[in-house]
Amino acid sequence: MWTLQLGSGGASAHRWGPHVRVRMPSLHCKRTQTSDAATPCRSRWAAELDAAPINDRLRQLGLGSAPALPRWSTAKPCFPARVHLLRKTGVFDRADRACAQAKSAAPQPEAATTVLGVFSMADLAAQLDAIEKILTHAQKMEEYKKLAEKLFAAPDMGQLAHFLARLAEDPPPQGEAVPTMISRQVLQDFNNLLFAPGVGLSRAQVKDLGNLCLAKLRARLSSFEEQFSTVSEKMADILQEEEDWKGAAELLSRIPLTSSQRNISEDYKAKMYVRIAMLYLEDDDEVNAEIYVGRSHVIIGKAEFKNLEVKFQHQACRARIYDAKRKFQDAARHYYELSQVGKATVIAVMGEESARQANLDEVIEAQNLDALTKAAICAILAPAGPERSRMLTMLYKDERTQKISTFSMMQKIYMERVVRAPEIKEFEKSLRPHQMAVTADGLTVLQKAMIEHNLFAAAKMYNNITFVELGFFLQVEPDKAEKIARDMILEDRIAGSIDQIDGMIYFSQVVCLYL
Repeated sequence: MWTLQLGSGGASAHRWGPHVRVRMPSLHCKRTQTSDAATPCRSRWAAELDAAPINDRLRQLGLGSAPALPRWSTAKPCFPARVHLLRKTGVFDRADRACAQAKSAAPQPEAATTVLGVFSMADLAAQLDAIEKILTHAQKMEEYKKLAEKLFAAPDMGQLAHFLARLAEDPPPQGEAVPTMISRQVLQDFNNLLFAPGVGLSRAQVKDLGNLCLAKLRARLSSFEEQFSTVSEKMADILQEEEDWKGAAELLSRIPLTSSQRNISEDYKAKMYVRIAMLYLEDDDEVNAEIYVGRSHVIIGKAEFKNLEVKFQHQACRARIYDAKRKFQDAARHYYELSQVGKATVIAVMGEESARQANLDEVIEAQNLDALTKAAICAILAPAGPERSRMLTMLYKDERTQKISTFSMMQKIYMERVVRAPEIKEFEKSLRPHQMAVTADGLTVLQKAMIEHNLFAAAKMYNNITFVELGFFLQVEPDKAEKIARDMILEDRIAGSIDQIDGMIYFSQVVCLYL
């Protein structure tokens, strides 16, 4: 039997068999069974129906209105005729269309299940306690992962910190300690969510959670070495973007690279050492940088090491360290080696995708010329003597040096010609701050290099010269000229002798062939 009643509820429409069940805010239908003997019809219909409210509901659904029907009772066997009238006038068809439209507009069940309900700290603790009671490890990890995803969908710093503490601490603030084999994987998933792009946290909040995570993991470092390394690298990336070079280097330096708890590849160790060294160099801390370059050199020097990117960065770090420590002769040699890198090294440094998008030949030429320019500058600033002359010969015979901006100065130094003040002033523009630092004798690095070079050139022109004339020639005091000449003679950079009684310097002419 069908019973039509008015009430209050949601609007919807459903088809049952050959008939339609229309459910609106004030309309409910249900079918009851009667015996065939009770009525000559196959089913007895009962209804309590008022046309005016139904018409209002139908109009709300956009179905028009039902035909005017008189009130009837359950005793009237003619109700199927009324149903036939509703079907004939199209009310049921319009209900079917409304049902289809409502179903297509309704949200999918999968989307509905991802909606997160806001829960309190007590609810979070209860959910964590419930997960701890699960017997299987696989199901536990899955439930922890789902809970972490819910927390990051509507992030709350207090709840995230509590979740982290329950997983990482032993014993935790409340409840039982999570087994290490479960907490390792869950913490890895937690960290992936924390540092994922588009996470609903500010950079400051990510840093706070990252530092909290590092503090928790450091307390149990032997159990969470891999997770600690991952978080340290991600935090170092953030600090590096903020140009906090020292902070990033110190974070990475805490990663245990010599531990026996896990298998760490030589490639990863060398990569970390070189990265730490590069960060310290950006902070102008060549002392710490040299320590990590030395550690990486032990690995990179092995014949089986084939990582071209790390090799290139290691070589660049060594050149920069020698440059920063004013060991210009060694720096020039390393920069010159960097100027000869091939296509394979550049692709390894840039990455295959970036290399395909760039003009590789232009990139290689620009990189090599930059390294060649730095090599020429360091060779000019190197102490005057036979070693510098050999380096300058190598550079001068390289045809590429004719394209660099410092070629004219390098040519004069190579030809052992006297360099004048205007030329020195012009060359000064291409120097970096540390190359203009003041030395212990009160002269800048450039001034000392040019005085020594002019003295070296004077030794080729004169057999002997007085201290006064040499001071005028070098544009320094006679006493300082004598001291510089004495140091160069003692270091075997020039051949000669000093007569302090007569105030004379005697140069010995030595013919050297620089091949």
